[in-house]
Amino acid sequence: MKKHIRISILNKKVLVLAVIACIFIGIAMPVSADGITFTKEETEYLSQGKVLKAASIDGGAPLHYLDSKGNIKGIAVNVLREISDMTGLVFEYHLYKSINEVLSSEPDVVFGLTKEYAPPGLVLSVPYLESETVLFFNKTLDPN
Repeated sequence: MKKHIRISILNKKVLVLAVIACIFIGIAMPVSADGITFTKEETEYLSQGKVLKAASIDGGAPLHYLDSKGNIKGIAVNVLREISDMTGLVFEYHLYKSINEVLSSEPDVVFGLTKEYAPPGLVLSVPYLESETVLFFNKTLDPN
């Protein structure tokens, strides 16, 4: 079974969605950041320097997890760091125990969330990572 890993955008700010779309599907936008061109509105938003709260569930290694020193690491975090490097957006990372805690924390961005677990109405980006998933069951376990 294939799982698509997606970054989910809760906050419908045009800038965040446009930047992610630009990075993941290669669309150029009308200031510049290594090949990305921003509109006047987007440039003004970037100049505000607002810190965007990025949240996910703990324990989703290798996508997002706490390392032994308590630092948030993972592939999804690295993707957001690349976006930050390219755009100047600043993300503050938070990991929670459940999706309900993530959503009730009022994040600007939910990262590392698959389409299958996204609540209705959540705006998702194009997948940036696809992987094969194999699920093994012990023969004594009822898979239903």
